[in-house]
Amino acid sequence: MKTLLIIDDSALLVENLAEFFELQGYRVITSTNGKDGLKLANKELPDLVVSDILMPHLDGHEVCIALHNHVKTRNIPFVFSSARSEQKDQNSALELGADAYLVKPYDPHELLAVVEKLLGKSTFRKD
Repeated sequence: MKTLLIIDDSALLVENLAEFFELQGYRVITSTNGKDGLKLANKELPDLVVSDILMPHLDGHEVCIALHNHVKTRNIPFVFSSARSEQKDQNSALELGADAYLVKPYDPHELLAVVEKLLGKSTFRKD
């Protein structure tokens, strides 16, 4: 079972995404701030991280940089999930090493497709 770490200061969004991904067969760990999210990433070594940008204690950029600078976590795919929609924000995030950038609000299935692509899984499900 693949593990996702979701970091966002919106507790409701974190809860909704966690429930959605658990229903898709993922193990989900969550944090509502960057500092705790970074600690969880180093402890749990998730298969993929989804992070907001603007958060307390550490922002998403700082989390992304810290993960990519550590040998244990540098290869974990990283997805930014942000309300910041300008192209310069997206370019900056990708330059930091993010693998994808989604602008909020988005359909959870859109994030699922990105997650499954990055994890090398098919988005086709047998129900």
